[in-house]
Amino acid sequence: MKCGVALSPQGVGEPFFIAESFASLQAPLLGISGTKDDQLAGQPATNRKDAFVLWPKGQHLFVWLANAKHADFTSAPGGAGLPSSSRDEVQPVTRAATLAFFDLHLKSSASAAKRLTVDGLRPSLRGVVDTVEVLTR
Repeated sequence: MKCGVALSPQGVGEPFFIAESFASLQAPLLGISGTKDDQLAGQPATNRKDAFVLWPKGQHLFVWLANAKHADFTSAPGGAGLPSSSRDEVQPVTRAATLAFFDLHLKSSASAAKRLTVDGLRPSLRGVVDTVEVLTR
């Protein structure tokens, strides 16, 4: 695998993830989550973001979106039926980040790295999703 994208990646504390679970990540990985993307078992959304520091150093990125919820990241049959008032605001920045990440790692596009920054993603922000944070490892 050359690279991957994890929408709403799990943090520590879910039934299957412990701190050591992330140590084997090798290929560049892009994680995307948001401030309202709460986890199971009462874990707050920040648990997803906090787990990013457990990813090994490499070419990993984490995009953190203001007001993004779990159901916002899918349009797939079944998932698109979940209620979401902000899906249409989350998906443009998710698509922009994902495309730029793939361009960077699969096409070696020199301009893609600039698009994977706060300034590069800002044009895709809209509505309640008005802030983006980009973390690197």
